[in-house]
Amino acid sequence: KHPYNFVFRTSFVLSGHSVHHKIDVTNIDNRDMHFGLGFHPGFRLPFDDNHTTEDYYIEFDSPQSPVEWLYSENLLLDGSSRIYKENITQIPLKDNFFENDTLIFSDLTTKTVSIVEKDSGRRIDFDVQDFPYVAMWTAKTPKTKFFCVEPWLSLPDKEGASHQWDKKDHGVHLKPGEACHILSRVKVTR
Repeated sequence: KHPYNFVFRTSFVLSGHSVHHKIDVTNIDNRDMHFGLGFHPGFRLPFDDNHTTEDYYIEFDSPQSPVEWLYSENLLLDGSSRIYKENITQIPLKDNFFENDTLIFSDLTTKTVSIVEKDSGRRIDFDVQDFPYVAMWTAKTPKTKFFCVEPWLSLPDKEGASHQWDKKDHGVHLKPGEACHILSRVKVTR
């Protein structure tokens, strides 16, 4: 049982080549509510059988110096972070790109994170401007078969944490009666 009384509404709207996912969370409890939320869109990669993973890159709409959050073997934060790379607009992809599992970034000022096919310009744009964290991952297999770009409002727990929401450093806190409106958009360009 969740420890708070709340209202959670979600809707999907398809508009052209875009999917808009809206979530409204309202705290109807008489105390502050703490929660985390993230989206989990994943897409086939490569887009077709004529390409390989190396034919793609991640693109930011402006130069970025993302902070990468590091974690333990248990996939819990280890309390450290580092600058992934300085002033980059692209990250080339390859099959073993995620051999250490997930990349978790913060401090992004980009409005979108995109997966771009080099030769055709086909792309998938993920709207991340309202999210403090973005995770990217795929399954650990010899060949990449799908790719996820996940905008998050919170982070995983730290190693050794109490796992209590009101003790977390990251996440959303709503006062009684407050609401949070979250919109995520994914656009496919062929």
